[in-house]
Amino acid sequence: MRTTNPAKAKSMEVTEKVIFPDATEQITKGHPMRWIANKLLKGAGAGADPTEIEASGVLGIKVIRKTSGEIVNNSTALQDDDELFFAVGALERWAVDVLLRVTSSAVADFKYQWVIPAGGDLLGFVGGFDPNTAVGELGMAVEKTILTDGNPQIIVMRMIYRGGVNAGNIQLQWAQNTAEVSDTIVQLSSYIITHKIG
Repeated sequence: MRTTNPAKAKSMEVTEKVIFPDATEQITKGHPMRWIANKLLKGAGAGADPTEIEASGVLGIKVIRKTSGEIVNNSTALQDDDELFFAVGALERWAVDVLLRVTSSAVADFKYQWVIPAGGDLLGFVGGFDPNTAVGELGMAVEKTILTDGNPQIIVMRMIYRGGVNAGNIQLQWAQNTAEVSDTIVQLSSYIITHKIG
């Protein structure tokens, strides 16, 4: 009968390394995953709380979240969100889930669009849906307006990006729909979770 020395088994568990397909990371088996410097994006250093985590060598996932609220006041000019964007390569396909925490007055409302690399397309839907009705497919790289009421509101988007021959960023832009001297805010912890699917 084969037996295993518990001390030896424990030692093997701690020291065994797992090398992921892109060979850029080695993670100690049995320990929490640690994000090394080349995987901390958007200016966060090693040991910091990053605004974007890229695990492409592991699962093809990017998680991007807002670390502070961002304000537009009295402006209808679409502006790039400071944090809600991510890079894609040529001919790549990505599934994209977005949750925005938005506060804007009933006068100002909220408008947005996504800017994508030339030659690609971004299709999806916004908000909730009736489970008995198919959801219409929307082009997301065109300006859209959400009616708001001055209270914090949640906007949910599910999209698929199909890339063309150009690489670049998928970038959220937003503004007030009607200019008003009031704060329109995309709040802390709004996020993008995106999976590379091709």
